[in-house]
Amino acid sequence: MKKIVTLLMLVLLIAGAMALTACSADEHYEGMVGTWSWDQFSDIYYVFNADGTGYRDFAAGHDSFSWSTSGTRLNINRNSAPSGERRNERWTFTITGDTLNLASQDETHRVYNYYRLLPGVQDSVLVGRWNWDELDIIYYMFNADATGYRDFGAGRDSFTWSTSGTRLNVSLDNPLPGGIRNERWTYTLSGDILTLASQQEAGMVFNYIRD
Repeated sequence: MKKIVTLLMLVLLIAGAMALTACSADEHYEGMVGTWSWDQFSDIYYVFNADGTGYRDFAAGHDSFSWSTSGTRLNINRNSAPSGERRNERWTFTITGDTLNLASQDETHRVYNYYRLLPGVQDSVLVGRWNWDELDIIYYMFNADATGYRDFGAGRDSFTWSTSGTRLNVSLDNPLPGGIRNERWTYTLSGDILTLASQQEAGMVFNYIRD
């Protein structure tokens, strides 16, 4: 009888441990919660809610899903999927600062970068024209209505812009093929000198002088 009780307790302990393991394997990593916009196109983005629900918006439609994490793995269970498409997706994720990298565990060529959308404002101190300190025909124009453009002699990039802390977000209207639509810069001001340092391409640091 004593052996049976001991065996029963052992079974209960194992079952409890398995239950705890299952719970810990199905988590919702707090750092994932929020809205993440694709580097290439600002109208493609993920929303991860704290309750494990979420959705993915893109030009061709809208995917709602449930999500969970286990270590560095992100599991996405789409509520519905067109014929021939995966309903259960597995991704490896890393978060560095405000950048989320997703690499598919099912299709190795699918690797994407997203950046965290933060409440954006327009820092009024940036409004106006800023000339590049090496060649003044290259300049930024920041308008108070969140529009602007970048002139570089041979052409012009129009964009919308916002700031969050010391981050400058520039969303180009028509990026070059293969170029980044959503640019992220760190900006600092020293008198009438504006320094922009890219958060996406190391070594891209430029100084501009207020016109």
